[in-house]
Amino acid sequence: MRNIYFNGMILNNNPTGLGVYTENILDRLLEKYHVNYLVVHNKEYVKDNIKNIDKTKMIDLEYKDSKISFLFRNYKFRKFVKENVDIKNDIVYSPTQHGLNIKGLKQIITIHDLMPLLYPKGRVHQYYYYKYILPKVIKHVNYIITVSENTKEDIIKYYNVDPNIIHVIYNGVDKPGNIGVDESKAYIFNKYKLQNYLLMVGINYKYKNLHRVIEAYNKIKNTIDTKLVIVGNYKVAYGRELIKLTQELNLENNVLFLGYVSREEKEMLYKAANMFIYPSLYEGFGIPVLEAMSNGVPVACSNSSSLPEVAKDAAVMFDPNSIDEIEKSIKEVFYLDKSSRNKIIELGFNNVKKFSWDTAAKSVFNVISKLN
Repeated sequence: MRNIYFNGMILNNNPTGLGVYTENILDRLLEKYHVNYLVVHNKEYVKDNIKNIDKTKMIDLEYKDSKISFLFRNYKFRKFVKENVDIKNDIVYSPTQHGLNIKGLKQIITIHDLMPLLYPKGRVHQYYYYKYILPKVIKHVNYIITVSENTKEDIIKYYNVDPNIIHVIYNGVDKPGNIGVDESKAYIFNKYKLQNYLLMVGINYKYKNLHRVIEAYNKIKNTIDTKLVIVGNYKVAYGRELIKLTQELNLENNVLFLGYVSREEKEMLYKAANMFIYPSLYEGFGIPVLEAMSNGVPVACSNSSSLPEVAKDAAVMFDPNSIDEIEKSIKEVFYLDKSSRNKIIELGFNNVKKFSWDTAAKSVFNVISKLN
């Protein structure tokens, strides 16, 4: 059996989507399979947040986070691998796209999406990586794992990769907590004076397309008695654009920006909502859609990129470029009768069952095992 090195350099105190993915896969690989060495840069965080950490040997390449952390951690990890790993025999698995341009190295990387390449605004360093470094890395990987058929097609299109080395392994979705719907509604009403609202999450970049939902909402604000609630960091450039748009449309009392909320509070916001809207122009997967479904809220989402794969028949879908279609979908879900509403919620619950972190980790280990 070859040694397996797990690239855990993404793990830090403020996990992004990639960090959450890495934690879920690593937890299960340690619990049910094996990882010989875990390479990290923040061992205290890892010790506190990763289960079964005693089942592997942790190697800490400590450094301070910065805006270009991913470039520096790649440098540190590459140096470590060249000096310590048996290139001809050992295996390096990276749960992100941050692989290594090392000839002869047995390695597997995970490409979650091509967002920085397709939507580079505000992502200068990441665009550089995807445009100039990742193609060189891909030449030296044995397998690529990705999280949707749509992203697989993108990888083939933009990097001219042999389809046979790409394995599609869907993400899982975390199970919601034990807080009930009534308790959630009471909490949200007491804290925000909100009920029966429309919910959106994630406002980091313009491709998330929230501005079109605001414009669609503006057309029907006088016919539906509800507010539009947006969760996420509204202090970023796109967030400021959205606030300006609400002011121009005189929607300051109708559209609420809650900023960052805890995971527990986000679950309660899902459960207390009338509906969840996800209008993104492009996604590699689309975990928020499954989060909403798992919390029992009807979903209306974009019909672009990977979202039809993820939402299947459990959501009302619309063309994200059409304000009229978005408006129509909002009204369709908002005015569902009780029976139809319960049906779409049940479809969501059934859909979520198809996405399991246990299954994902097993499939990842099966790909790793191909190199043994």
